[in-house]
Amino acid sequence: MNKAQASVELLVILAVSMVLIGLVLFTSNNEMTGINSNKANSDAKNTVEKIAKTSEAVFDSGPGTKKQIYISIPSGVDPTKTSITDNTVRINVNGTDIIAESKVELTGSIPTEKGNYWVWITSHQGYVSIGGIAVETDKGSIYSTIAQETTAIENIKVINNTAENADVGVSYTWVNTEVSMQLSSNSFVVPAGSVSGIDLNFTSGSSAVGNYTGELIFDVDTVDGAKQIVIPITVEVIVGGSDQPLMIFPDFWNALIEQGQSDSNNFQVCNTTSGTLTNIVFTASNGNAGNWVEPINSIASLAGNTCEQITVTINVPFGESSDTGTITGSDGSNSDFISLNVTMPSMADNFNFSWDTALFSSNTRLDNWTIENISSTSNIVISEMIVWDWNETDLDNARLNRIRFSGSNYWSGLAVAGELIDVTDFTINALTSYSSGNRLQFNTNARNNGEYFRITFLFLDGSSYTTAIYYSSDIVAPIILLESPAEGYTSTGFNVQFDYSVNDVDSEIAYCELIIDGAVDQTDNTITEGTTQSFSKTFSANGIYYWDVNCVDDSINANKGSSNENRSIKINSVDPIIIAFHTFPDSSWSSGTGWLAGWYHSGDASITTSGTPYSSPRHLRLRQATGYVDRAVDLSSYSNPKLEFWAKVNSFEALDKAYILVSPDDIHWTTIKTFTSADSDNAYHFYEFDLKDYILSSEFWIAFDAEMNNRNDYFYVDDINIVQRTP
Repeated sequence: MNKAQASVELLVILAVSMVLIGLVLFTSNNEMTGINSNKANSDAKNTVEKIAKTSEAVFDSGPGTKKQIYISIPSGVDPTKTSITDNTVRINVNGTDIIAESKVELTGSIPTEKGNYWVWITSHQGYVSIGGIAVETDKGSIYSTIAQETTAIENIKVINNTAENADVGVSYTWVNTEVSMQLSSNSFVVPAGSVSGIDLNFTSGSSAVGNYTGELIFDVDTVDGAKQIVIPITVEVIVGGSDQPLMIFPDFWNALIEQGQSDSNNFQVCNTTSGTLTNIVFTASNGNAGNWVEPINSIASLAGNTCEQITVTINVPFGESSDTGTITGSDGSNSDFISLNVTMPSMADNFNFSWDTALFSSNTRLDNWTIENISSTSNIVISEMIVWDWNETDLDNARLNRIRFSGSNYWSGLAVAGELIDVTDFTINALTSYSSGNRLQFNTNARNNGEYFRITFLFLDGSSYTTAIYYSSDIVAPIILLESPAEGYTSTGFNVQFDYSVNDVDSEIAYCELIIDGAVDQTDNTITEGTTQSFSKTFSANGIYYWDVNCVDDSINANKGSSNENRSIKINSVDPIIIAFHTFPDSSWSSGTGWLAGWYHSGDASITTSGTPYSSPRHLRLRQATGYVDRAVDLSSYSNPKLEFWAKVNSFEALDKAYILVSPDDIHWTTIKTFTSADSDNAYHFYEFDLKDYILSSEFWIAFDAEMNNRNDYFYVDDINIVQRTP
């Protein structure tokens, strides 16, 4: 009786313990999910706000202004819901939209895969573009002002930022008859890392009046691919008899100039009367902005209905701040002016921060984070700091007690998370960075409870910069999403491709495993996060199987994640009858079995070892718009043939395509598959097509056709089989 009672009590205790363990695991999982979400959202928020803020600054400085910024993209970004549209920068992270609004219209794109990137922000006429620049122009638009029956010349340059020459073709859209336009060249070459340009010559007729518009088109071919740049053109013809005889175009200049630097801009000074204006003198306003303007040569005589170009140069001394002013042109009776708005980047604009070099040198010391001044002329002074967030998970009541820059102490004391700290001013000279010796030191263990850290730097000029989050240790498991096959899928073949994607917040993925019926079937050690990954398996028997994917990160904790779906799949197939096959074992176009003849091939088609074949020593490669192959097989005695092959697409752009076609007579062709840039992941995928719905002739043709725009676009095919399957 006592033994029975003891057994019952033991079972009760065990049951309660299991419930408690379950609650602990559930709570732990929720905490890890929360940490994961917080970090990703913080990175995304910093990125969108930095893009929006920088876009406004370069737009205020006028067309052609550009700035390169360093951004961080977290894992879990949905590319289909991440965009730059109108005036909104949007990053969708794990189903949540992180948004920043800009005061200017935006266009372009940002990376969507996890990582750190340099991104160009470029101002154009009326909008700002975001994205990397392989080739660009020095002007976002062309605006020219001339009088009737006069000629004006405008120059525009193409800048080649690539490592090889750029071939440039030039065309234009211009249907105006009152104002003619001619180009100094229709094509030219821009050497690697260099600049070349052309002149546009405008001539106005006697009846021309008002604005005339068109487009200049550059078709540029570089090592990075083809690109088209379209530049809007506006020519304004000034007519005599204006109420304002003396006019200056444009009448404003928003200049973004660093301390110790200079910039120049061209303006048109126009006489709108039929008479001559003489002794036109240019005077800058009092105050800093006016004092920064270099003397401008006067115009002794300006004939009626003509314009003359002047160049205005602004030199900003060290130690100055943003200011406004004017430049007035006057002949003593008539005048017009240019409004100046000279803006200097804030210290935060020139500041870069990175956790990439950071590490905990002990349980209390977070060392070697990188701070950098990207300005070529201006110093940055850090005057205050706030260190955030570690108290969210810390169980030791740690306090920050020391801050070091470059190995020296700049503050000591005791501070809680979120407290403003007045550090001794630390100066980062122009084009200087510090990694070694930067430290946050705590009075007790600050790396044992999954603590995470974020810093706000406040600078001497009042600007501020907030970093992304740094985690003391990786306690977050990878997140796996099963893509295909769907739950309950029935495969009529033994070969099945399992697709999935994986993301990890803090670490890289060490490996992933395909799990079949609870056991590891395959392991892949070369994983790319955020994109579709695949396992291919050949089953040996029909039946119902269960599959899942596990992934392990490369952190010291080796966190393992699973989708926890354990999807079912039904295999319902018999061994196929092999009608014809070709695995490309050698370079011969006649290899393989079951075909009526060898491959017909033309254009840029080859059997090659380059590009990593799927299984054999070689595979088929098609390039450009000329690569083409076809081959015939006798299908007249078969009722249910299927075409099977492996294919991959690499470097397709928007208009690139490749086609799979079939024909019963080599005359009437049907496209059964079109490959586009959406398939361009440089990974082999299995394809199977039923042929029973086509005319199964004694000379049945299959063809692979490339329609891409250059040799850098690739379409590969391997292990081509025509089989008879009976599900």
